[in-house]
Amino acid sequence: MKMFKKVTAFFLAAVMVLAMNCTVFAAEVPELPEAPESPKPQEAQVLEHEYTAYQIFSGTEVTDKGELLGIDWGTGINAEEFLEKLKSSTEFNDADGKNPFADIEYKDPNTNTTTKSADAVARVITNWESDDINGSELNAASEDGRARAFARIADSCKNEGAVATTGERLDAGYYLVVDTQKDLTGENAVRNLSFLQMGDGREFTPVNKTDVPELEKKVKEINDSDVTIIDQWGDVADYDLGDEVEFMLTGTLPTDYDSYETYRYVFHDKLSPGLVLVTGDDAINVEIVNQGKDPVRLNPGDEFKIGGSTDKESFTVEIEDLKKLNGTRDIVINANTKIVVTYKATLDGGENGANVIIGGAGNENKAWLEYSNDPNHRGEGEPPTGNTPEDKVVVFTYQLLPNKVDENGEALEGAGFSLFKFNGVTNAYEPVEIKGVTTEKKDSNGNIYYEIENVTTFEFKGVDAGKYKLVETTVPAGYNKAEDMYFDVVAELDETNQKIIKLEIAKVYDEKGNEILGSDGKTPVYTFGEMNESGNGNLTDGSLSTSIVNLKGIVLPSTGGIGTTIFYIIGGILVVGAGVLLVTRKRMSKTE
Repeated sequence: MKMFKKVTAFFLAAVMVLAMNCTVFAAEVPELPEAPESPKPQEAQVLEHEYTAYQIFSGTEVTDKGELLGIDWGTGINAEEFLEKLKSSTEFNDADGKNPFADIEYKDPNTNTTTKSADAVARVITNWESDDINGSELNAASEDGRARAFARIADSCKNEGAVATTGERLDAGYYLVVDTQKDLTGENAVRNLSFLQMGDGREFTPVNKTDVPELEKKVKEINDSDVTIIDQWGDVADYDLGDEVEFMLTGTLPTDYDSYETYRYVFHDKLSPGLVLVTGDDAINVEIVNQGKDPVRLNPGDEFKIGGSTDKESFTVEIEDLKKLNGTRDIVINANTKIVVTYKATLDGGENGANVIIGGAGNENKAWLEYSNDPNHRGEGEPPTGNTPEDKVVVFTYQLLPNKVDENGEALEGAGFSLFKFNGVTNAYEPVEIKGVTTEKKDSNGNIYYEIENVTTFEFKGVDAGKYKLVETTVPAGYNKAEDMYFDVVAELDETNQKIIKLEIAKVYDEKGNEILGSDGKTPVYTFGEMNESGNGNLTDGSLSTSIVNLKGIVLPSTGGIGTTIFYIIGGILVVGAGVLLVTRKRMSKTE
């Protein structure tokens, strides 16, 4: 009797181990009939899953203490095949390499000795309990893994002709419960691991608890002008046209990862038309990350493959079987392991940046994870897989639209403007090349700059937040050169809703950082529109506009300069000379 009580305890532990540690799918829990004190029924949480129960062991009754009496082979198992597979498996070997099922013989069910082989199998399981559990049934069963192996082999030997489905009453015995969900192709669709459950005359109420990997996608934010804003990972970022943008994909593993014999793991990434994948050696980096250990970088070609490039995806990172990597080199993979992919894409958008989205919705980048989703799969043929929901990040860029006008506000042609951006590392303003629009030139010192010329509206498309300088590098004939304009482009992005919520140029200042104001001492010389809660920019097209005025006339030296001093001195000399000449002439007249 004591032995059978231990058998009962073991199988109940197996049920709990093989269905625990998973994310529960919310579902209505059916009301269960009143049950004996032991074994206690598990809550049924069934959501679009179908289950079938196969009787592995039968019994005459289940006592009120949870003991199964009269153990024999059940109607849902091919006992002879099952026993042969138990005997040939190495998963149950002891420390000496001996299989405890090796000496068990199957007897014909028509003889009076059929119970002996079932009873002997039960005695082996009882020994597992006494040797390994040591008062902690769940931990030992989870660490040992032999209960899972037992259920897997039973799954391969089940008798399809003797089954029970959800809602039927189960006779006394132990049953292999198999998740027979047909469709495993949807998002987060995962088949439950087969497990053992006791039957005692009540309705069959399987537990649906599944666990799936998760994928998180992030984009790195960098502000070229501010060295304090660097390596910040989030769901939104802004960049200049032509910049390389870094992305990171982080994938997790399910808590029941150890239940799988093979595990397929594929990252799928879909770039927007405005982003072009950076290729070349080591362009895509894949690392195995475990807490407290240095990341291990995988070797491309051998340990992962790059593929994809279809209508649905831009590229894939495929690990055919994570299980094969475990133990090679310094690689350790378990349920707590994370797989991290990093890569770069250029905010390019093809010829002249035509495909880059300026402002508004931004340039989306989506990713999802494909993973093995049937722990009962034995490695024959392609493993069934599921997909995580898509996760996306958005890259924004903006445009400056200065308008060239004369003193009357009329459009003025013949000017050329160049844009410079402050580099926080070099501490200098550097020329910005607007792809496909600007002309490369050199100043008198041989420094390269890029100019947009001979237009009245200058479209500097594809600029990032940061500090800028706008310089009139070609001045229309007969007009004065406009002052250099220094300003900050400031953007505020919503991480949650992934949109621009504020875009502005709040002030314009001189080279020394002093704000430039008009004659009233209040209004900026260059006005970018009225400020409101979303700034003075246009969030839809990501634009900031202003008018830049050229005035006619000769450029006079500035007040206090040497030029005016010379005029004052010469003028003074002429005045004094005129006075002397006048006095001299008067004296000469009197003399005459």
